[in-house]
Amino acid sequence: MLNGISYESTSALCTKSDSVTERTRYGQAEYYYAVSREILADLVSKNLITEEQRRKIDELDRDMIFSSYPSIEDYGLGGITDA
Repeated sequence: MLNGISYESTSALCTKSDSVTERTRYGQAEYYYAVSREILADLVSKNLITEEQRRKIDELDRDMIFSSYPSIEDYGLGGITDA
């Protein structure tokens, strides 16, 4: 769990009866992006990268992650921009 973000809480349409395969189909992009942001925040807090570097890496990560993995928005269920 990353600061209150668990894999299962980011998986849309997930119930206890769903198989692991069903849970992993939804929200992978949101989960991986959340992990990426946590890592970048940690790197900035340890002064290993600058805020400008974090911003550039975040943009690249977001583009790569959302083009590589299914998101909740792909299934017509909203997305991280709906907050």
